[in-house]
Amino acid sequence: MNFSEQLQEISNHLNALVRHAASSENLSFAQAQLLLVIPSEGISMTNLADSLGIDTSTLSRNVKKLEQFSLIYRKRDSIDSRIFNIFLSNTGEDVVDLLYSHLDEKNTQILKLIPLEAQKRIGDVLEQINWAFTQFREK
Repeated sequence: MNFSEQLQEISNHLNALVRHAASSENLSFAQAQLLLVIPSEGISMTNLADSLGIDTSTLSRNVKKLEQFSLIYRKRDSIDSRIFNIFLSNTGEDVVDLLYSHLDEKNTQILKLIPLEAQKRIGDVLEQINWAFTQFREK
């Protein structure tokens, strides 16, 4: 398998893990993905849509639903009042912690299947791949 095929397979596996964690918290995959991307300092709707690779109209539906669940809230930007920033509520932070707890449990089980020498390198390699993707997407 080449690099693209490996990344696609990993993406499929990660998506399945997130779907399982999301269903444990009565969320859709898209809702869980959205919650997992919101940083503690908040994020604009535009940046959130870009980060998720979706249209703002698609994002708006999920944002409204998560607001109804009291997991997130919108707040006008202090510099540009046309911009709304999205923040996790306290309940939203708790749900994100639960999602990561589900994911960490599965990832620990997965890591046990990988030889110890490879485990030591995985973090560095994943960090480099993530950095490269970030650089590519910012162009």
